[in-house]
Amino acid sequence: MFIIEESTGGGKTEAAVTLAHRLMNDGYGEGIYVGLPTMATANAMYERMKDCYQRLYCQGENRPSLILAHGSRHLSDSFLQTIGPSDDLSCGLDHPQGEESGEAVCARWLADHKKSSLLASIGVGTIDQGLIGVLPVKHQSLRLFGIVRNILIVDEVHAYDRFMNRLLRSLLSFHAALGGSAILLSATLPKNQKEEYITGFSNGAGYAPSLDFVDEYPLITHIHPHECRQIPFLCRPGTERDVKVTFFHTIDGVSEYLNKELLSGKCACWIRNTVSDAISAYKMMKDRDVASKILLFHARFAMGDRLEREREVLTQFGTQSLDEDRRGVLLIATQVVEQSLDIDFDVMVTDLAPIDLVIQRAGRLHRHSRGMRDKPVLAIYSPSFDDNPKDSWYSEVFPGGGYVYPYHGLLWKTAELLRSEGSIRTPDRSRFLIESVYDPQLPPYIPSALIERDKETENKDRKAEGLAGSRALNISSGYELGSGLWGEDDVDKTRLADPTIQVLLCRWDPVNNVLSLWRDMDRNSIDMSRITVSQRTYDVRITVSPLIESEMNRLCSILPDGGKKDRIIPLIPIDDYYYCPVIHSNGQQMIIEYDLKKGMIIRSDSNVYGG
Repeated sequence: MFIIEESTGGGKTEAAVTLAHRLMNDGYGEGIYVGLPTMATANAMYERMKDCYQRLYCQGENRPSLILAHGSRHLSDSFLQTIGPSDDLSCGLDHPQGEESGEAVCARWLADHKKSSLLASIGVGTIDQGLIGVLPVKHQSLRLFGIVRNILIVDEVHAYDRFMNRLLRSLLSFHAALGGSAILLSATLPKNQKEEYITGFSNGAGYAPSLDFVDEYPLITHIHPHECRQIPFLCRPGTERDVKVTFFHTIDGVSEYLNKELLSGKCACWIRNTVSDAISAYKMMKDRDVASKILLFHARFAMGDRLEREREVLTQFGTQSLDEDRRGVLLIATQVVEQSLDIDFDVMVTDLAPIDLVIQRAGRLHRHSRGMRDKPVLAIYSPSFDDNPKDSWYSEVFPGGGYVYPYHGLLWKTAELLRSEGSIRTPDRSRFLIESVYDPQLPPYIPSALIERDKETENKDRKAEGLAGSRALNISSGYELGSGLWGEDDVDKTRLADPTIQVLLCRWDPVNNVLSLWRDMDRNSIDMSRITVSQRTYDVRITVSPLIESEMNRLCSILPDGGKKDRIIPLIPIDDYYYCPVIHSNGQQMIIEYDLKKGMIIRSDSNVYGG
């Protein structure tokens, strides 16, 4: 196993693919599977692998197959073009012209099911597709068989919670025990987490490496039976970064700062920790009318609208964007821009987040070469500094963010450390910043009120980790079919989070009295009209006219599953947006709003619409 630690933009992915190619040449694998934390990051990696994967194999050999492995891959035009023109991803054995090549038939068969896609020469997908292989579900052994033939590359390994981290350690154990090799990548990996991955892999491999961790960074750690090595290396010339850090403690301070920078012709991004905060900031900056253009990007858009917004963001801020098109443009976004999109900004503001995410976000500042620019500055919107904070220090300013990032002591350490440092220097200070926050034995020390609060979060995480351990298969136990746990092949088993539901947006036509899918002109119109939302927040009952209810029933009857999978939201047009009156499970009358610029919102002021 190799662990590559290097700054964002330093070339970790390219190094991992090159290393995997050498391992393949030496007989340690037949191909590669790249596991990523999200579908968006998997899609972005798939685009990169398309251009190089055939070069991993000798000329004249059978053409290798490249597969995208996640639940929404059928929405990727790029992937569909790779496997041929079939609309239903069938195996294609009875193609009417009979002219399909063997490679196309093979690729289409592999694409027919997520579990068989792991048999491809080169696979790119979410790490969940591999994690299912260590759970007591149908076809888990097929998944393990598919992955063990290949070099397992896991990107962004720092991004997983304790539940997924425990499952990943089990996957590494199985992979090593079956003779597989792995490459782990991260820009911000704490030592304790690195040690857990090494232990998981070496337990499966059957040897116990002895490592005294060094502080050098960037670093490659090589775990193998004969000699375990830690290899410091120089970062790629030109990727060193020194980003000045400044703080704002009021929303007005952030607004004035952005106003000034936008009026000077710079483009800017404000990353907020929740969708609600992003929408609130969008409305505020829209009212101030200082940006030449404002975009809002988060996960609560219908899938078709979200993909269009993603393409717009890439066009506006990506590598091919022109300076005149970027001038004075503001993007307000959530964490969706942290990892998956190759975009950069002249100015950035971020809500206070854990140190590793702050470093990731800073990597979107001056990411591309664009001539002479001022020294990059990362502005952090944070609660006021306090040496003796209350346990509500963070949640008073960020009620929703306090739920997303529950370790408020780590947030306090992040703020204090960056205040004293005054900058983020990578790679020189990367290791110091990460370890100073995540090692409780290192200063700054967390105040007592926040320690007590974090203990509750730690107890919850330990329970989650224990649950993952009890669910994962034991490599030494073999198959125990009598346990009664073996169930369906379900990717939801790999993540422990608040329950979600799928909302299917529909558009009400008051002229023709017809309800249609929100994106009814798209291929895959059902998927393109969906949003995944919190079940707790959107546990509602629709309160519409009998005519609309009748249309909802009609629509359910023609959906593939009779409408059982989705909660239909009929959107009624009003002015320049749409709304749907609902009653929440707590009895409160509420309104669901949707428009193409802000996405979906739920709020309680239903009197605006006359009840």
